[in-house]
Amino acid sequence: MESPTIAPPESLADAPTKGNAPTKAQIKQSMFIKCLNGFELENKIESLEQLDDGIVFSEILRDLDPEISLPTLTKPAVKWVDKTANLEAVFKALDKYLYGMPDLEWLARSYDPRKIARNFEDVNGLCEVAAVIIYASVKGPHVGRLVPAMRANMSETESALLMQTLEAKDKENRVMASSNKAAAAPKKSLDTTDSTRDLELQMEEDRARMLMLQKQNADLNTRLDHAQLACEDLKDRNAALLGELDDARKSQSGNADARIKYLENHIRELDELIATQEMTISEDKEALARCRNEIAQLSKTAEKAQSLEDEVKVLTNENAELSKKANVAARYKDKLERLKHSEKDIETLNYVISGLEDKVKILEKEQLRAEAQEKIIGNYREWQQRHETDLNDMREQKNMLADQLAHRTQELQRLLDQRALDESLINELREQIAGNGDVPLSPSPEPGAQRDESQHEVAALKLEIQKIKAENNLLRNNMGIASATDQLRAELEASKRNEARLTDKLHEVRKDYAVAQDQLQGLLNNTTDEGSQLFRDLQRTMFQSRQDRDKAQEQSRKLEAEVKDRDRELLALKTDCMLLYHPAYRGSKLTNLNHHFADKVATQSSVDALEELKKTDQLISNSLRDELDSLRTAFDSLKLDTQEQQKQLIEALVSREKLRKELEDANNGAQQTAAEGLAGLDRDASNELMQKQAEKLEKLKEKCQSLLAQLQKNEQERYELQRRLKAAEGGEAYASLKAATDQIIKNLQRENAMISTAWYDLTSRLQSNHVVLQRRQDMPKSWLNKQRQMVNAGPQRPGAPPEQAAYRHRGQMSP
Repeated sequence: MESPTIAPPESLADAPTKGNAPTKAQIKQSMFIKCLNGFELENKIESLEQLDDGIVFSEILRDLDPEISLPTLTKPAVKWVDKTANLEAVFKALDKYLYGMPDLEWLARSYDPRKIARNFEDVNGLCEVAAVIIYASVKGPHVGRLVPAMRANMSETESALLMQTLEAKDKENRVMASSNKAAAAPKKSLDTTDSTRDLELQMEEDRARMLMLQKQNADLNTRLDHAQLACEDLKDRNAALLGELDDARKSQSGNADARIKYLENHIRELDELIATQEMTISEDKEALARCRNEIAQLSKTAEKAQSLEDEVKVLTNENAELSKKANVAARYKDKLERLKHSEKDIETLNYVISGLEDKVKILEKEQLRAEAQEKIIGNYREWQQRHETDLNDMREQKNMLADQLAHRTQELQRLLDQRALDESLINELREQIAGNGDVPLSPSPEPGAQRDESQHEVAALKLEIQKIKAENNLLRNNMGIASATDQLRAELEASKRNEARLTDKLHEVRKDYAVAQDQLQGLLNNTTDEGSQLFRDLQRTMFQSRQDRDKAQEQSRKLEAEVKDRDRELLALKTDCMLLYHPAYRGSKLTNLNHHFADKVATQSSVDALEELKKTDQLISNSLRDELDSLRTAFDSLKLDTQEQQKQLIEALVSREKLRKELEDANNGAQQTAAEGLAGLDRDASNELMQKQAEKLEKLKEKCQSLLAQLQKNEQERYELQRRLKAAEGGEAYASLKAATDQIIKNLQRENAMISTAWYDLTSRLQSNHVVLQRRQDMPKSWLNKQRQMVNAGPQRPGAPPEQAAYRHRGQMSP
């Protein structure tokens, strides 16, 4: 009776085939195809040869675990190298998935992924991987979804074969578990942290040892099979001999002692042989268990060696890249050595920067104070304007009341004169009556004539009073303008003093900033460790100080422009004030002077006034033109700076591209050199090389961060230069300012042309008026009339004509 043996799916007894009936291998392949088509695939497979590129396996893994991603697969994989790489990547992902599930961890050790990947044309290897995936899906979390899909189109034979495959995997799991428990002592694991050990040599030794153990295991399996067969034969022979012995005993109960002894000795020998064979079987089983345990451990070691081999490749690539960067980092080594004694210089620089910050804060306080003073001055101006408006209203009311009082006084004086005249007339009449004794019958015409004359004088006086009031109001308004001009002049002087004080402070701050900038530049020439936190803080502080300096300069330019505008406004106000007091505005009021002399004075005064106005406009135009020239000069300098910065930016980009190409060439050369060197070195040289490369790797990792920081800084500076270049090329603010300035200059030129035209027009009119005035008929011609006119220009006599009184009043009020 034979004992049951564990057989893989391939060892099932093949039934005899008749005709064209499918073979056992074909049924097995059909079963695997239907099981794999039960997964969610883009294209269903029809043969197992479609699995050799690893694409279908990757889709199955994504169906089992959506988090699995294989972006490095080559699609489509036509070459042998691409297919092998795809299968290795898929098997790594499958092992990772199996190691993530404790119950299925043993499946990762039940097949040889490297052998299957290299021999992908072998259908049996692909069937082995398919069996692992099917068993993992059945024992995994998706069993409720995948098993019905797998068994949807299977026949009974295929279903039975599937169950046999799953049972074989279960038995294999139990055998591996018992082998692991029966292991006497685990082998010492490979020390992965030993940097001096030759990994490639160790992997070769592990492979050779694993192959040797596999061969030994094969011999033990063969010996175990032979021992089991021999044991079974001996048991059969023992049973036959026992039967013969019983028969002999029955047939020869008393006369076969010698035969019995012989048979007993023979049985004893057979028992000893059986015991010996059983001991051999037990020893072979123990040896087989130890070999299986050792094979499992060696498979783990081989997997670790494979992972270490991958890490060695990665480290080799990184080492090649870092060795290329080492040449770049060597240039910074000298700079790092010079930074050992720079702490004192940095402290001094921090002290200087703190002083600059204090001065900048003082300047900001002064700016805030100046802004507050400007607000106070503006409020004071508004308050003064309101009071001036109230004062003008009160003056107008006072003038109106004074006019009313004068009118009432004149009316009272007229009534008093009329009363005195009537009383004198009554007295004369009384005297006539008393002297002559009779009263004339007809009234004298003299009182009526005197009354008409007095009424005419009163009307003339009213007209003259209105003219005097108008002149008085004009003079008062001129006095208000003069007071406003004086106030503006005082405010301008105060603003000039404030500007001078702020300018002095700004010059002092600029001097201190220039000295600090020189010191900072000197320290920066010896301090170039961009990776230092202190240096970055220092750069940030310097950038903030530079921004504050730019703001202060911008504020100073605004103040200078405001002062120039105030100067031009003051010049225009002075001109207006002078023209208000100029005789040309009052020349028409000197009506009682010599007309020929008055015409000459009016003509000459108008010409002087226009000349003065023309000079003032010329000064304002020159000031605006100078300001425009300065703006154009600033624009030209800014344009040159922009062009220079653009050239520097282009040169920097070109040099950066050259450096990148040189770096790529150096990387390729270093990789080739490293590959050739590693191929030609022996074990000792390779160990020393690996140790040196590990030390260089640690050093270069420390310096790589500083290089990355320097690269980020260069990128930031390039972005800042591009931004400034775009801003300079745009120039919208400066273009608008230039257009506004050109428009102002054109307006001033047009006004100058209009003033010149008005001056010629006024001159021609004055000349024509002079000719007309010379032809007036009311001019005194005789010497006597001229003397009378000169006498009438003196103090007013009672009963003088209103024209003489008006002329005398205007002569007294005129300056």
